[in-house]
Amino acid sequence: MGHDQLFKDFLRAFLQDFLELVYPELAERLDFKTLHLLDKELFTDFPEGTMREADLVAEIETRDGSPRLVVIHIEVQLRTKPGFPERMFRYFTMLWLRHAVTIVPIVIYLRGGREGVGVHEYMMHSFELEQVRFRYRSVALARLDAQSYVDSGNPVAAALAALMSRRGTRDSLTLRAVMFQSVAVSAMDDARKLLLTNMIETYFRVAPRHKERFSGIMSQEGYREAQKMRSTWADEMKEEGRKEGRKEGVVEGKRVTLLQLLTMKFDKVPDATRARVQSLSLDELDTYLERVLSVGTLEEMGLS
Repeated sequence: MGHDQLFKDFLRAFLQDFLELVYPELAERLDFKTLHLLDKELFTDFPEGTMREADLVAEIETRDGSPRLVVIHIEVQLRTKPGFPERMFRYFTMLWLRHAVTIVPIVIYLRGGREGVGVHEYMMHSFELEQVRFRYRSVALARLDAQSYVDSGNPVAAALAALMSRRGTRDSLTLRAVMFQSVAVSAMDDARKLLLTNMIETYFRVAPRHKERFSGIMSQEGYREAQKMRSTWADEMKEEGRKEGRKEGVVEGKRVTLLQLLTMKFDKVPDATRARVQSLSLDELDTYLERVLSVGTLEEMGLS
C-alpha cells in the first residue's frame, strides 16, 4: 500500500480525531454526528487536462448553524511542490461552484513542509492590482514533536507521531514501543487498532542494526499487549499478501489467455497492442476477453 493511500485510509477512519488534535477550535464548531464523506470528487488539472480525484472531501454541519453546512477538503502530499498553492485554489474554486457552501481546505505534508501547523496562501495579481488572496490550512507532520503527541495518552496521536520529528527524544526505540502499547490498550475495536498499528509500522521503520534491541524492549512485561497486537498485524499482512498474490496470478493468466486468443484470431499482434494488454486491470481484461469473441478486426478491439 502506498504511503499516501494509507494516510487517506487513516483520515477516513479518524477524521474527527485528527481535527481535534490539530485544529481543536475548528473541531469544536463541527457536529461530527452529521459527517458525510463524499466519493469521487474529480478535478481537471490545468493545463495538462488530466483528471485527479480529491484525497478527502466531507460534508458536515456546524453546531451553531453559522454557517449551517461546510465542506472539508484535504489533500495529502509527500512534500511541498511548486505550483501546489495554485492547484489548491483551483480545487477550492471548483468545490465552491459545485456545493455553494463554506469550504475548509487543508493540506497535510507527510514529509518536509515549512512549519508545523500554519496557513499558506496563494495570490493572484493583474499588473499591480491584487485580485485574489486565497488562504488554506497546512500541517507539516515532520515539523511537529513526536514525544508530546505520544505523551498525550491518545492512541490516535501516538500513531500519528510516527510521522513526526523525534529530535531531542532520549530513546526513539522506546518511544516506538510506547506508540504500539498506547494503541494496544485503547478501547477501540480491532480493525482500528490494526490500522493504527500499520501506520506506526509503515512510517516509523527500525534500521536492521536496531531490530534486535527493539525486540528486547518489546519483550518486556509492560509491552505484552503491544506484542500480541503486532503479531496479529503481521498475520493480517501475510494474509493480505497471499490474497494479492492469488489475484495477480489470476490477472496474469487472463493476460496470457487474451494474447493467445488475439494471436489465434488475427495472426499478428503489434507490440503496442501487447504492451496495452500488459497494463489492463482485471475488470478490463474480462471486458476484452468477451469482446474478442465477437469482433471481426483487431481495430474493433480498441486496444491500439
